[in-house]
Amino acid sequence: MPTRAADPPPADLNIQEIYFSSTGNNKLHGWWMPIDSSEYTIMFFHGNAGCVARLEERMRFFKELGYSTLMIDYRGYGKSSGEMQVENDIYDDARAALTYVSDSLHIPMSKLIVWGWSLGGGVTSEVCQNIQPAAVVLEGTFFSLDEIAARAYPLFPIKLLLNYHFRSGEKIKNFKSPVFFVHSVEDKTIPHEQGRKLYDAAPTDKEFIDISGSHNHGYYENRSKIIKALHAFMAKHS
Repeated sequence: MPTRAADPPPADLNIQEIYFSSTGNNKLHGWWMPIDSSEYTIMFFHGNAGCVARLEERMRFFKELGYSTLMIDYRGYGKSSGEMQVENDIYDDARAALTYVSDSLHIPMSKLIVWGWSLGGGVTSEVCQNIQPAAVVLEGTFFSLDEIAARAYPLFPIKLLLNYHFRSGEKIKNFKSPVFFVHSVEDKTIPHEQGRKLYDAAPTDKEFIDISGSHNHGYYENRSKIIKALHAFMAKHS
Protein backbone atom coordinates (compact mmCIF):
# COMPACT_ATOMS: atom_id res chain seq x y z
CA MET A 1 0.00 0.00 0.00
CA PRO A 2 2.57 2.60 -1.06
CA THR A 3 1.88 6.28 -0.45
CA ARG A 4 3.27 8.97 -2.72
CA ALA A 5 4.15 12.22 -0.94
CA ALA A 6 6.79 14.91 -1.38
CA ASP A 7 6.39 16.98 1.79
CA PRO A 8 9.67 18.49 3.01
CA PRO A 9 11.00 17.40 6.40
CA PRO A 10 10.19 19.55 9.44
CA ALA A 11 12.74 22.35 9.70
CA ASP A 12 13.45 21.95 13.41
CA LEU A 13 14.78 18.38 13.19
CA ASN A 14 17.85 19.12 11.03
CA ILE A 15 16.85 16.44 8.53
CA GLN A 16 18.69 16.11 5.23
CA GLU A 17 16.97 14.61 2.20
CA ILE A 18 19.18 11.98 0.58
CA TYR A 19 19.04 9.88 -2.59
CA PHE A 20 20.81 6.67 -3.52
CA SER A 21 20.54 3.94 -6.15
CA SER A 22 19.01 0.48 -5.92
CA THR A 23 18.60 -2.36 -8.42
CA GLY A 24 16.63 -1.83 -11.63
CA ASN A 25 17.96 1.73 -12.00
CA ASN A 26 15.69 2.91 -9.20
CA LYS A 27 16.55 6.01 -7.21
CA LEU A 28 15.46 5.84 -3.59
CA HIS A 29 14.75 8.74 -1.26
CA GLY A 30 15.22 9.06 2.46
CA TRP A 31 15.46 11.35 5.46
CA TRP A 32 18.77 11.48 7.31
CA MET A 33 18.73 13.03 10.80
CA PRO A 34 22.25 13.29 12.27
CA ILE A 35 22.66 13.96 16.00
CA ASP A 36 26.15 15.02 17.07
CA SER A 37 26.07 13.31 20.46
CA SER A 38 24.59 10.06 19.12
CA GLU A 39 26.33 6.85 20.18
CA TYR A 40 24.41 4.74 17.65
CA THR A 41 22.69 5.23 14.30
CA ILE A 42 19.29 3.73 13.49
CA MET A 43 18.47 2.34 10.06
CA PHE A 44 14.65 2.34 10.08
CA PHE A 45 12.48 0.28 7.74
CA HIS A 46 8.81 1.30 7.80
CA GLY A 47 5.61 -0.66 7.15
CA ASN A 48 3.57 -1.43 4.06
CA ALA A 49 1.58 1.84 4.07
CA GLY A 50 2.68 5.46 4.20
CA CYS A 51 6.12 6.89 3.47
CA VAL A 52 8.82 8.88 5.24
CA ALA A 53 6.96 12.15 4.63
CA ARG A 54 4.19 10.81 6.86
CA LEU A 55 6.56 9.73 9.64
CA GLU A 56 7.42 13.02 11.35
CA GLU A 57 6.14 11.66 14.69
CA ARG A 58 8.48 8.70 14.30
CA MET A 59 11.46 10.99 13.68
CA ARG A 60 10.58 13.00 16.78
CA PHE A 61 10.60 9.76 18.75
CA PHE A 62 14.08 8.89 17.45
CA LYS A 63 15.25 12.42 18.29
CA GLU A 64 14.01 11.89 21.86
CA LEU A 65 15.78 8.53 21.89
CA GLY A 66 18.97 10.43 21.04
CA TYR A 67 20.15 8.39 18.05
CA SER A 68 20.94 9.58 14.54
CA THR A 69 18.45 8.04 12.11
CA LEU A 70 18.11 7.18 8.45
CA MET A 71 14.66 6.20 7.21
CA ILE A 72 14.10 5.40 3.56
CA ASP A 73 11.25 4.80 1.17
CA TYR A 74 11.18 1.57 -0.79
CA ARG A 75 10.66 1.80 -4.56
CA GLY A 76 7.22 3.17 -5.38
CA TYR A 77 6.89 4.90 -2.00
CA GLY A 78 7.19 8.64 -1.32
CA LYS A 79 9.69 10.23 -3.68
CA SER A 80 11.42 6.95 -4.58
CA SER A 81 11.14 5.83 -8.19
CA GLY A 82 9.96 2.50 -9.52
CA GLU A 83 7.35 -0.04 -8.46
CA MET A 84 7.44 -3.11 -6.22
CA GLN A 85 6.87 -6.25 -8.30
CA VAL A 86 8.40 -9.16 -6.37
CA GLU A 87 9.34 -9.70 -2.74
CA ASN A 88 13.04 -9.50 -3.48
CA ASP A 89 12.65 -5.90 -4.71
CA ILE A 90 12.11 -4.63 -1.18
CA TYR A 91 15.07 -6.63 0.07
CA ASP A 92 17.27 -5.13 -2.65
CA ASP A 93 16.19 -1.65 -1.53
CA ALA A 94 17.00 -2.44 2.11
CA ARG A 95 20.44 -3.75 1.18
CA ALA A 96 21.07 -0.63 -0.92
CA ALA A 97 20.17 1.48 2.12
CA LEU A 98 22.64 -0.46 4.28
CA THR A 99 25.32 0.10 1.64
CA TYR A 100 24.55 3.83 1.73
CA VAL A 101 24.92 3.82 5.53
CA SER A 102 28.32 2.19 5.24
CA ASP A 103 29.77 3.85 2.13
CA SER A 104 28.25 7.35 2.26
CA LEU A 105 27.49 7.95 5.93
CA HIS A 106 30.54 5.95 7.08
CA ILE A 107 28.69 4.29 9.97
CA PRO A 108 30.40 1.07 11.08
CA MET A 109 28.22 -2.00 11.65
CA SER A 110 29.22 -1.96 15.33
CA LYS A 111 27.40 1.37 15.73
CA LEU A 112 24.29 0.51 13.73
CA ILE A 113 20.84 -0.47 15.02
CA VAL A 114 18.59 -1.94 12.33
CA TRP A 115 14.96 -1.22 13.28
CA GLY A 116 12.01 -2.79 11.48
CA TRP A 117 8.40 -1.91 12.20
CA SER A 118 5.43 -3.97 10.94
CA LEU A 119 6.23 -5.07 7.37
CA GLY A 120 9.64 -3.48 7.89
CA GLY A 121 10.29 -6.21 10.44
CA GLY A 122 10.04 -8.73 7.62
CA VAL A 123 12.52 -6.67 5.62
CA THR A 124 14.86 -6.43 8.61
CA SER A 125 14.69 -10.17 9.24
CA GLU A 126 15.87 -10.84 5.69
CA VAL A 127 18.78 -8.41 5.55
CA CYS A 128 20.10 -9.01 9.08
CA GLN A 129 20.79 -12.70 8.44
CA ASN A 130 24.20 -12.01 6.94
CA ILE A 131 25.33 -8.93 8.87
CA GLN A 132 26.03 -8.26 12.54
CA PRO A 133 24.86 -4.78 13.60
CA ALA A 134 25.10 -3.63 17.22
CA ALA A 135 21.45 -4.63 17.69
CA VAL A 136 18.21 -5.31 15.85
CA VAL A 137 14.85 -3.86 16.93
CA LEU A 138 11.68 -5.64 15.78
CA GLU A 139 8.54 -3.66 16.55
CA GLY A 140 4.95 -4.77 16.00
CA THR A 141 5.96 -7.37 13.45
CA PHE A 142 5.11 -10.96 12.54
CA PHE A 143 6.49 -14.50 12.50
CA SER A 144 5.35 -14.80 8.89
CA LEU A 145 2.98 -12.97 6.58
CA ASP A 146 1.50 -16.35 5.62
CA GLU A 147 0.13 -16.76 9.14
CA ILE A 148 -1.30 -13.23 9.26
CA ALA A 149 -3.10 -13.77 5.95
CA ALA A 150 -4.36 -17.21 6.97
CA ARG A 151 -6.03 -15.69 10.05
CA ALA A 152 -7.82 -13.17 7.86
CA TYR A 153 -8.86 -15.68 5.17
CA PRO A 154 -9.10 -19.11 6.86
CA LEU A 155 -11.04 -20.75 3.99
CA PHE A 156 -8.45 -20.03 1.29
CA PRO A 157 -5.11 -21.75 0.48
CA ILE A 158 -3.27 -18.55 1.36
CA LYS A 159 0.30 -19.87 1.08
CA LEU A 160 -0.39 -20.78 -2.54
CA LEU A 161 -2.08 -17.47 -3.37
CA LEU A 162 0.30 -14.98 -1.78
CA ASN A 163 2.97 -13.25 -3.84
CA TYR A 164 4.75 -12.06 -0.67
CA HIS A 165 5.57 -14.31 2.30
CA PHE A 166 8.09 -12.53 4.57
CA ARG A 167 8.89 -15.65 6.60
CA SER A 168 10.77 -13.92 9.40
CA GLY A 169 10.54 -16.89 11.77
CA GLU A 170 12.80 -18.94 9.50
CA LYS A 171 15.28 -16.13 8.97
CA ILE A 172 15.70 -14.93 12.54
CA LYS A 173 17.35 -18.27 13.34
CA ASN A 174 20.38 -16.97 11.42
CA PHE A 175 20.78 -13.79 13.49
CA LYS A 176 24.02 -13.09 15.32
CA SER A 177 23.05 -9.74 16.87
CA PRO A 178 21.05 -9.13 20.07
CA VAL A 179 17.37 -8.43 19.37
CA PHE A 180 15.03 -6.01 21.15
CA PHE A 181 11.32 -6.70 20.62
CA VAL A 182 8.45 -4.22 21.10
CA HIS A 183 4.80 -5.20 20.63
CA SER A 184 1.48 -3.86 21.87
CA VAL A 185 -0.81 -6.30 23.65
CA GLU A 186 -3.67 -4.36 22.02
CA ASP A 187 -2.33 -4.56 18.46
CA LYS A 188 -5.26 -5.40 16.17
CA THR A 189 -3.19 -5.37 12.95
CA ILE A 190 -0.46 -7.84 13.88
CA PRO A 191 -1.43 -9.88 16.96
CA HIS A 192 0.81 -9.77 19.99
CA GLU A 193 1.31 -13.54 19.87
CA GLN A 194 3.02 -13.18 16.48
CA GLY A 195 5.70 -11.01 18.07
CA ARG A 196 6.08 -13.51 20.93
CA LYS A 197 6.43 -16.39 18.49
CA LEU A 198 9.17 -14.52 16.64
CA TYR A 199 10.89 -13.76 19.95
CA ASP A 200 10.86 -17.45 20.86
CA ALA A 201 12.60 -18.28 17.57
CA ALA A 202 15.45 -15.78 18.06
CA PRO A 203 18.69 -17.60 19.02
CA THR A 204 20.66 -14.61 20.36
CA ASP A 205 20.42 -12.50 23.51
CA LYS A 206 17.01 -10.83 23.44
CA GLU A 207 14.43 -8.80 25.33
CA PHE A 208 10.67 -8.36 24.82
CA ILE A 209 8.84 -5.19 25.87
CA ASP A 210 5.05 -5.25 26.12
CA ILE A 211 3.35 -1.93 25.40
CA SER A 212 -0.25 -0.76 25.03
CA GLY A 213 -2.02 1.16 22.29
CA SER A 214 -2.58 0.82 18.58
CA HIS A 215 -0.35 -0.75 15.94
CA ASN A 216 0.54 2.66 14.48
CA HIS A 217 0.87 4.84 17.58
CA GLY A 218 1.53 2.55 20.53
CA TYR A 219 5.28 3.21 20.37
CA TYR A 220 4.74 6.96 20.78
CA GLU A 221 2.28 6.60 23.64
CA ASN A 222 4.82 4.35 25.41
CA ARG A 223 7.96 6.15 24.28
CA SER A 224 9.39 6.76 27.78
CA LYS A 225 9.16 3.05 28.60
CA ILE A 226 10.74 2.03 25.28
CA ILE A 227 13.53 4.61 25.49
CA LYS A 228 14.51 3.60 29.02
CA ALA A 229 14.47 -0.12 28.19
CA LEU A 230 16.37 0.25 24.90
CA HIS A 231 19.07 2.44 26.46
CA ALA A 232 19.57 -0.23 29.14
CA PHE A 233 19.64 -2.96 26.48
CA MET A 234 22.26 -1.12 24.43
CA ALA A 235 24.37 -0.40 27.53
CA LYS A 236 24.34 -4.13 28.29
CA HIS A 237 25.66 -4.89 24.79
CA SER A 238 28.13 -2.05 24.34
